[in-house]
Parts: sequence; C-alpha cells; structure tokens
Amino acid sequence: MSNTVRFVFTCSMVAAVAGAASAQVATLTAFATADNAFQMSISTDPTLQGDIFLTGNNWGATFSGTYDFTAAGTYYIQVSAQDFGDPAAFIADLTVNNGSLFSNGADRLVTNQTDWVVSVTGFGVSTMAPLSFGADGVGPWGDRPNIGNDALNIWHTPSADQVYFTATVRVIPTPGALALLGLASCAARRRR
Repeated sequence: MSNTVRFVFTCSMVAAVAGAASAQVATLTAFATADNAFQMSISTDPTLQGDIFLTGNNWGATFSGTYDFTAAGTYYIQVSAQDFGDPAAFIADLTVNNGSLFSNGADRLVTNQTDWVVSVTGFGVSTMAPLSFGADGVGPWGDRPNIGNDALNIWHTPSADQVYFTATVRVIPTPGALALLGLASCAARRRR
C-alpha cells in the first residue's frame, strides 16, 4: 500500500470517528422533585433559563430526564421551582458522563448548600446559598427513589413561593473532538 493511499485511509478513518463522536459530547442524567413544581433547564448564560428538559408537578414522585450536550463548554443547570403552600423544597441527584465535571470536581452532583445558589429575583440575580431542610428521607417528604441520601432538600426562605436555583457543569471535549484536531493535523501534513 502506497504512503498516499495509507495516508488517505488513515485520515478517512479519523474523520469517521470524529463525525460519529461529535454529535454528542456528554449526557446529563437528572432525578429530581420539588414541593410543589419545577422546571429544569440547561443554559450557556447564568442569567437565562435556557432549554427546559425536565419538569415535575407532584412532590410525591421523582422525575427523571436526560440532556445531551453537543459542544464542550461551561453550562448552567437552571431550576425554576414553585411552592403552593408550606413546606417547600427542591431535591435532585445528577450525573454527567464522558469526563465532564460539575463545579464540585465530580461527575455527580446532589442538591446541597455549597454547589447550588438560589434567588427569588431570577437566575443569577441576588443569589445566596440555599437553606437546607434536611437530607433525603426526612419528613414530610420521605425517601425519594433514585435520589441519594446525601442529597439535601433545599429552598430559599420558607416564605418564598417562586425560587431560581443554579449549578454549574463543565463539559469536556470527547475523544471525537480530539480526533477532529488529528484530522486537521493530517490535512496540514498532506499539504506539505
């Protein structure tokens, strides 16, 4: 096999791998519920809601959903939650794959007072650390299926009826994205 044929074959294989992998960089999986309703979205701006991918309106149930990231970068998990009468809480357990990480440096994030901020004004406006109303399993909410016992029931102040939570996830390029760089290198070498 000549060097030219071998070169074209190698570059074609790199391009095929890159094309297949570039459609999806990482997937976020979420399990969540709120007393009483919530909408979870992904945004590239900490002050905007973004694309809603999970909603729920029954605090007695755990809702699940996934979001496929198609590009690397920093994203914001935005949760708008509503309370229709005390008590109030939001609880969630999230994971992300393919080497992507939450602000805590891990591929798993639960509701807590460190990695989430909350506001009563809007996303990214006058935020504060949320208050904790106990870990998963406490009354009146009880144990939520698919949510770890290390997740906290969080909210703003008990009198807040509409709240806005934000957490951060950093989506890291997959090997497919790195293969695109290899393809560019192949093209550069070929021109020489």
